[in-house]
Amino acid sequence: MLPTRKSKRDGGRLLGLLLLVLIATSFYRGPLLHWGTPSFVFDHNKLLISLGKGFCSPGIHQFSDASDVLSVISMTVSSENRARLVRELRRWPIRSGECLEFTGNQAQNQVLVRHWMPAAQRVVLGIPLHPDRMTESDWCFLSGVGPGLARRIVQNRQKYGDFRNFNGLQRVPGIGPAVLRKNSALF
Repeated sequence: MLPTRKSKRDGGRLLGLLLLVLIATSFYRGPLLHWGTPSFVFDHNKLLISLGKGFCSPGIHQFSDASDVLSVISMTVSSENRARLVRELRRWPIRSGECLEFTGNQAQNQVLVRHWMPAAQRVVLGIPLHPDRMTESDWCFLSGVGPGLARRIVQNRQKYGDFRNFNGLQRVPGIGPAVLRKNSALF
């Protein structure tokens, strides 16, 4: 039997539809088949801290305002460390960007150590920087600040006291308006 015009049209439509489905599946296949971990979203109404040695789940944790201290205390491994943590947190509340860990050999002799996350990590997590909580290596992370200027900033803070805020950096020789302008969004 010889093909007719109608069967040629149907075959062309079928071929076109098949081609369209093939293009659509290859185009949408990437986003539909991606099974990675969900992206991290920082909520400024929550507390973001890093827990280290002496906690049952080390790493970066985000706590809500209502349960921040109780949640951190409940994550400590030993009862002695819980008591130390309660005493410490009564004196100094936890702030976003802090690292907490216990050091020492035995559970009875462990000491709670508090320090700040590196500036690069705080920036990635969306935690605003503070000039009084930065080390020399933290300053080197910023745009337009090299090792020499970072050393001068730290020495200036040691000699004349805390900067209190971002504008206090203007007193350091070598920090010009361009460096302040470039980095103001991080503070």
